[in-house]
Amino acid sequence: MKDFLVLMERHGNIMFIGRERELDKCNKLYEQGKFELFILYGRRRVGKTTFLKEFCKDKDTIFYSAEQSNSKMNLKKFSDIIFEHYNEKNIEPFSSWERALLYINEKQTDKQLVLVFDEFSKFVEGYPKENFAGAMELLQNLCELANGSK
Repeated sequence: MKDFLVLMERHGNIMFIGRERELDKCNKLYEQGKFELFILYGRRRVGKTTFLKEFCKDKDTIFYSAEQSNSKMNLKKFSDIIFEHYNEKNIEPFSSWERALLYINEKQTDKQLVLVFDEFSKFVEGYPKENFAGAMELLQNLCELANGSK
């Protein structure tokens, strides 16, 4: 990706300029209608989050941006975002990341979803090291399940 992203305001609307080639590549992956894992990384303050929001704007998306907090607080925030996405009300937060991801997997049986974990480094910082490997293994297993390789 380029090292910059230009946003311009015109008549009160933000215009996304640049990165059309990268956006086109992501949209082509999405249009294939199969599971894809896309990792976007780079220097701070170059427009990664804005790029992801632009890509997601017309798609069924759960967009989670981790905070510099502990795992429990991040899980509560992720739970709230999931419940809001599925119009669920008065539900207790998930007891584990595994349950949250399995819930999404159950809900999305017949339609495509973009699941964004933004600020992943903040998520990692707040996660108990002894449980982190298990969470990543679960994510890998769900990716394989979604891809039909399990």
